[in-house]
Amino acid sequence: MQDDASHSEDSFGLTLGTDFSFEVSSDIDFDASYNIQMLDAASGGNSHHLKAITV
Repeated sequence: MQDDASHSEDSFGLTLGTDFSFEVSSDIDFDASYNIQMLDAASGGNSHHLKAITV
């Protein structure tokens, strides 16, 4: 007997992000980025990522 059931799933997802740069002084720069990925619970829920560095 062959299983004809579909093994796919439809779900909602949204990704948002922003980047920020600020020159603290002539020698120091501050850079930050933030991303969020919003998914339904069946697909894993929300994921956040924040990165900040000074150069």
